[in-house]
Amino acid sequence: MTSEVKNKPYFKLGMNYFHVNHCNDDFARNLQKCVPMVDEMPVDGNFYDCNMGCSFDLRELFNHMLKRHFIHIWLDAASLVSPGGKKLLIAGKSSSGKSTTSMALALSFNFKVLSEDITLIDPNTDAIVNFASPFSLKAGTIDLLQRTFGIELGDPYFGEWIPLGEASYGKNVQAPYDAALLFELDKNEGFKTDPITPSDFTRHLLPYSNFVKKEGALEKFMGYLPADRCFHIVNGSLEERIAKIGEIIGEQITKAPLVSTNAVTKREERSTPAMVAWKPVKPTKKKFQRHPEVQMNLLPDGHLVLSDQASSWAYTLTPLGSIVWEFLDGNNSEEDIVREIQAIDEIPAIENLQEQVTLLISELNESGLLVD
Repeated sequence: MTSEVKNKPYFKLGMNYFHVNHCNDDFARNLQKCVPMVDEMPVDGNFYDCNMGCSFDLRELFNHMLKRHFIHIWLDAASLVSPGGKKLLIAGKSSSGKSTTSMALALSFNFKVLSEDITLIDPNTDAIVNFASPFSLKAGTIDLLQRTFGIELGDPYFGEWIPLGEASYGKNVQAPYDAALLFELDKNEGFKTDPITPSDFTRHLLPYSNFVKKEGALEKFMGYLPADRCFHIVNGSLEERIAKIGEIIGEQITKAPLVSTNAVTKREERSTPAMVAWKPVKPTKKKFQRHPEVQMNLLPDGHLVLSDQASSWAYTLTPLGSIVWEFLDGNNSEEDIVREIQAIDEIPAIENLQEQVTLLISELNESGLLVD
């Protein structure tokens, strides 16, 4: 590391320290409110100098830091510590409610967050890594939290992110977990909770983890799960789920004073330029093609798991995303793909199809899964 880099302010996510170079000074100032900064970096720390150009895509930055944890087991899950010190794992595919539930537990019930979206575990030390990236807000989350628990959130940073602030646990903890929950939404079911075995719990997470690609990860992860406190939770309101969590971990969950996240309770003036606000991605005329080294595994429910051979990461596409992927053969533009999908009689009309296709292709391209 050069002396010039040493003198720059740096951040910490998981086991990595980094500095960000950006064309806009306001970006760095607002990033300091979203991501933990450190006063001094250990001599043996992993340091990265990240050049973001003029991009305001924080997700790209966070994913970059996640991928730098080369030896770690990862899974699509949140990890929290209860007020009584119980270690809780909440897993589930995207839109299952794990992030919203985690946010409610942290901001209204004094749980501390180890990780909000992706959980990292060091198989050599059995440490659950504290990866303090901010909460990512999905559509309707602010209204749901305010309506259910009176949580008042100010404007998110960069149009999407709410910093953990005091809700972050601040350090790694040792496995195993005291309770593990698998969230699922099923329109044909009511709210129900069923115990499942650690092996069944692990099997459900195969498409949303690196268990298969990392040698020994499958057996190692099962050893981190409690033998008698793994549960499959289907549907349920936010209140019902939180009440059930208290019952499972054996703690009475009571509402706590609102913790500080630097973006809670009131709006504040920001130096964020207008270009930071979220805007739909514009369609492109390019004809992208699937990367030839990406492996595909179609699941029985229509989801498609993409494996990137250059890393230990996997990407899961919805059934609609799977269809888009099929048309990414180098011969179709985004508009061509939309027309092809609309021509399929078995697929009902989809609201904002063009926007969904454009956004998905943009994300796939940024993830290195496509070639021009």
